[in-house]
Parts: sequence; C-alpha cells; structure tokens
Amino acid sequence: MGLFATNSIALGSIAPPLPFPRFRLNTKDQNVHATVWGRTGSGKSKLLQSVFLQHVAAGHGVGLVEPHHDLSFDCLTSLVASGFFRQSGAFDRLVYLDWGNGDCVPFNVLKTSFDPHTTALNALEAMLRVWPELVDAPMFQTLFLSGVMVLIANDLPITHLYRLL
Repeated sequence: MGLFATNSIALGSIAPPLPFPRFRLNTKDQNVHATVWGRTGSGKSKLLQSVFLQHVAAGHGVGLVEPHHDLSFDCLTSLVASGFFRQSGAFDRLVYLDWGNGDCVPFNVLKTSFDPHTTALNALEAMLRVWPELVDAPMFQTLFLSGVMVLIANDLPITHLYRLL
C-alpha cells in the first residue's frame, strides 16, 4: 500500500516534485467532524476524493455523501483505474447508492414509532448537529419541519424533501 499504509491521511500533493505530503491528518485529527469551504474550482472535491481513496486503500470503512454525483463519479473512476474492482471482494466492500436517480433508499428514517411531530423534530435535531450554523436559520427550520411533516403524511422518505421544496 506504500504511501497509504499509515493511519494518517495526506492533505495535498503526494506526487512529484514533492517527495512527501506536506500536511497529514493523524488518527486523532480524523475523529473531528469538519466542513470544507472554498470557491468553485478551488479543489474541495479533489481534496475529499483524495481522503476517500486513501481510506479505501487502507481498508478503512468510509462514507461519501454528496448531492451532485461528480465527486462520487470521480472516486469510482479512480477506483476502476487503480484496479480496485479486480480485487477479491471489492464488490462486497463498496456500496454505491445514487440518490439522485429518483429511486428511494429502502430505509426510511421518517418511519418511526413516534408521532409525526416528534419524528420531524428528531430529524431537525440531526440537521442542527451536523450543521450548527442552522440554529440561526429560522426559515430553514420552519421549511424543514413543515416539509418533513408532509413527507411523513405521504409515507415518503427524506430524500424526497428536495423535490417537495
């Protein structure tokens, strides 16, 4: 596995002319959630692709959720080019869900034993934990709660919220 054999993750180039990556995330640093911000074309997706591929190469469990499919397509392309799918068990190690194709994920997080309002509040709480800045976004909270209530009433998964709004 060469460069990817450690538990640290390289940030930045690992190709010549640099003999080694300048910055690395150790295991402790990787236990913290983070967001990646930047202008269009600044390399956010390439950074996330590199981190994803390093985790896959190291045999770590890793997930990638993205709304557009460009990043996931680039990751799949890199895995094909690297010979990942020629490895034994590769198709058991990778699960690819394309939520943008209109299909539903069989697991509906909105189907609970709680009343609809409690379920909607729990879903909102999850959003606020992932994106704390949304605490100061009352319009988002109102639209989210109302939209989730409509989805619950119509037995639809949360992946339909975008189409509803």
